[in-house]
Amino acid sequence: MSANSLKNRRLVLAGLLAVPVGLALTDAPARAAGPGTAPPTASEAGQSGGNAALNCLMTRRSVRSFTDAPVSGELVRRVLAAGMQAPSAGNERPWQFVVVTDKARLANLAQVHAYVHFAAKAPLGIVVCADLSKARLKGYWPLDMSNCTMNILLAAHALGLGAVWTGIYPEEERISKVAEICATPEGIVPFALVVLGHPAQSPSPQDRFEAARVHDNKW
Repeated sequence: MSANSLKNRRLVLAGLLAVPVGLALTDAPARAAGPGTAPPTASEAGQSGGNAALNCLMTRRSVRSFTDAPVSGELVRRVLAAGMQAPSAGNERPWQFVVVTDKARLANLAQVHAYVHFAAKAPLGIVVCADLSKARLKGYWPLDMSNCTMNILLAAHALGLGAVWTGIYPEEERISKVAEICATPEGIVPFALVVLGHPAQSPSPQDRFEAARVHDNKW
């Protein structure tokens, strides 16, 4: 694929996450996305923006290896804006975010558990937190936070970034360690650490549909 073709793919999908009027960005323009497989364009998916969004969802994969290129403030803002668009119970939107770029702090986060060691070499981590003061509907906030985190992953993919969801909640030890590293106040619960950056790997899409798991009307 030519460089121009790859660039056009990313531009089309980035347009799906255009920042709404009133959310003007003051940071420098986004850097060109690093190496990685961008989702198909709307044209390739059947001349439909909806199909382009669906293909973004179907081609997203977890990425754990990143280039040294920093992630611009504009891209971070757009990824977080997508997270904040997530549905939540009672529209309570109980999320808060800690954006971590400090290398020493990322190295500390990389030691929270065995499955997040690569965070030490990533340019950026987003700690997605639940603000319990905003979660008045008992028991629903973990669902809200899952919606928010998934939106962040999809937005990162659509913008040419790579990302992976590393679990913090419901492991109490992980929660307390991340809370200490990020100095979160009482009532703020670290839910997930999304590690992201410009991808240095391009995992191939996988078709995970299993007809045997679909039941019509009853089991």
